[in-house]
Amino acid sequence: MCIVSSVSYSFILNGAPKGFLRPSRGILQGDPLSPYLFLLCVEGLTSMLRMMEARRALTGLKIRRGSPSVSHILFAEDTFVFCRATVEEGETFMQILEDYELASGHKVNVEKTTVSFERRTRGRSREAVMRILKMKEVEDQGKYLGLTSHISRTKKEFFKFVRKWVDERIKGWKGKLLSQPRNEVLIKAVATTIPNYVRNYFKLLLA
Repeated sequence: MCIVSSVSYSFILNGAPKGFLRPSRGILQGDPLSPYLFLLCVEGLTSMLRMMEARRALTGLKIRRGSPSVSHILFAEDTFVFCRATVEEGETFMQILEDYELASGHKVNVEKTTVSFERRTRGRSREAVMRILKMKEVEDQGKYLGLTSHISRTKKEFFKFVRKWVDERIKGWKGKLLSQPRNEVLIKAVATTIPNYVRNYFKLLLA
């Protein structure tokens, strides 16, 4: 990635490109080249994670018995990695990050990286892993793509956010002078999509 150091922009004037501008900070976020560079870097990280999982140096997450394991999830600039809370797998993960940094020239921001453990993970195991990772421990990862990453024991309380989410959208329409047919269209097109979106990931209650 060191060879990609600069980029220049031209301006379209009267239908033709004129001159160029070279940003002092190199490639900016939103640049057309950024997604391709991201894919190149992430492909290397993905390959290393899959290789270590194939060697059984990392253990992915299984939804149920017999299902394929998931070692990582990538979306935009976020990366989720799943493994066992052991010293061996913690050291393997840190070695992957070190190799990735050397190969790509990127540096993992430890201050923005967090670690969550399964509830039954013992305190000694957590302490041993955290000494290796040296990252911030949190109970859950908060909201991701509008959905919470942690479900409490009382699911009825947990899914109240769906109703609150819909109510907030509807309240924003009350201040607008819209006809009844238009309100019905908004409710069908927007308000009903929120529960459907949540239902794709979580099992909603009947009442």
